[in-house]
Amino acid sequence: MTFRERCQERLSLALWRMRRNREKAASAIVWPPQSAHPGSIVVLLPEKFDQFDLARRVLDEIRRKLDPQVFIVCLRENYRSWVQAAPDVHLMTFDDRQKNLLGLPRAQFIERVKKTNPDMVISLMPSYDPFMSHLAVKCGARLRLSLDYPDAGLFHNLLITPEGDKPLSERYKTLVNYL
Repeated sequence: MTFRERCQERLSLALWRMRRNREKAASAIVWPPQSAHPGSIVVLLPEKFDQFDLARRVLDEIRRKLDPQVFIVCLRENYRSWVQAAPDVHLMTFDDRQKNLLGLPRAQFIERVKKTNPDMVISLMPSYDPFMSHLAVKCGARLRLSLDYPDAGLFHNLLITPEGDKPLSERYKTLVNYL
């Protein structure tokens, strides 16, 4: 991790903690998701290739288990060809232009995701990433599911904690089994 990335991470986490301390109550979780567009799910894939490669392998399993009407996969532009699109799978890609100086998502990208009106966000991030963590909160989904990592509770309201110290592929399997 570069010095700039470490600074972005620390500053964005500090700002988020200050904002969260001002909020009064967490929103209630409704399960199964019930809204005007039930079954709209956003899946956030990691930016690091080794993590992305493991995460993309569980996409079909997630889709089969939840059977959503709309399935949005958010990933880096250069990984687009690694994920197969289908009629009910929409790829939403980003690059460094959609990030601000702190590495957080720009308002235009957040609005693109918000327009899908997601009921649920599934983050396949194994650790804190400023862009994806903030996008999970800002997209407006009431249920935000993630693997457990330090500070994950700041951004997600349902954390999956596998038993023991398992490799990332096993942690993804635990998450899918939970669904």
